[in-house]
Amino acid sequence: MGIYNLPPLPQRKLVSYFRDFEIDLSEANLIKPSPAFVQRFYMDILHVFSNKNYASEVESSKAMVNYVKETCDLLSSIGLKNLTIKEIFTPNEKTFNVICTYIANFMMFRDTKKDLYDRALEIADGSNLFKKQLLTKRQDLINIINDYKKNQGANQEKLRDVKNTIDLLLKELKEVKAFNKEKIDEFNELKTKKIQLTDKKCEMEMIEHDLQQDVKRLNLQIVSNPEELLSLVQEMRVLVATETKNIEMLKNNAKQKEDVLISKTKELKKVEKIHEITLDIQKMNEKEEELEQKEFFLKSQIKIHESGFKNKEIRLNHIKRQLQLVETRSESLDIKADKHKNEIAKKLEKVKQELKDLTEQQGENENLKNKNKIELQKLQFEKTKIEDDFNRLCTQVIDLLSELSTKVEINKDFK
Repeated sequence: MGIYNLPPLPQRKLVSYFRDFEIDLSEANLIKPSPAFVQRFYMDILHVFSNKNYASEVESSKAMVNYVKETCDLLSSIGLKNLTIKEIFTPNEKTFNVICTYIANFMMFRDTKKDLYDRALEIADGSNLFKKQLLTKRQDLINIINDYKKNQGANQEKLRDVKNTIDLLLKELKEVKAFNKEKIDEFNELKTKKIQLTDKKCEMEMIEHDLQQDVKRLNLQIVSNPEELLSLVQEMRVLVATETKNIEMLKNNAKQKEDVLISKTKELKKVEKIHEITLDIQKMNEKEEELEQKEFFLKSQIKIHESGFKNKEIRLNHIKRQLQLVETRSESLDIKADKHKNEIAKKLEKVKQELKDLTEQQGENENLKNKNKIELQKLQFEKTKIEDDFNRLCTQVIDLLSELSTKVEINKDFK
């Protein structure tokens, strides 16, 4: 029934133990357990273990399904894995006593070893979480690599298109730079001409001002020769008309130059925009190179993980071979130890017999007695040496077996 083969506890002890947890249990309930009592008993146990109160949710079908599932999981986790639903919820006297015994033993073990139990659960949860994180990270890396492989063709096609576009833009940029350089030179020439024309205009304005002053002075003066004055005025009018036409031409020329300057400025802005687009394309190339470097790094990491797994498998196979070798060596050491023991026993018997003979002939041959004593000491020393070697070899074998078993467990945990 249970995997631990626990003997049933006396009913009085069960009643007393569960009473400490405020669980109402009597010997009559153990002798003839009713389904209603069994249900209430399991609800009290779940309340103690998981702090869930199913007694207030009896009318909820979903809560009852959870109650049945948690009860079966609890009994399975403490060692009662072969019980059917009928045996759990409508047990006979023997089955119910076994169930109560397993629950009581588990609760006593949990109370006495709670720190170890919690620590073991914490270590197990941490190991499972770390393993799950590693598997998730490995799967993410594999997915990323697969995505890179899927998009590699499209990315290469896009890369070729972008490179072709960059080449075209670079050619256009060179042409625009050359054109812009010519226009800048023309602009500088026009600017110089504008400055010269402005200077000339200022000179003309000064001349006009001087002429106006002269006209004012002439108006104030008494003219002695009117004909000469009229001819002079006529010349001045012609000169003023000529200069006015020149000024108008200069203004029109300056306006045309300003229009050319505005158009060149617009073209310069277009060139700057093309330059910005070129910089963006360079940034895209740098980003693409960075992505390629990341892809190469991820591939190298995957190869490192795969080689690590292969190395672990090779080490595990090597440890298994060493374990077989140690077992073979241990068997050979046992055979040698038996052989040495038999030889030592035979030699001891022989020495004892010789010692007995020498004792009887002690008076006749004292020198032979001393010789045999020396031989006996040598044999005893050899025996001690052989026993020490045997003990040392046994200790080495035990240490090697312990080390190998530890390595095997570590490799199992790593997998």
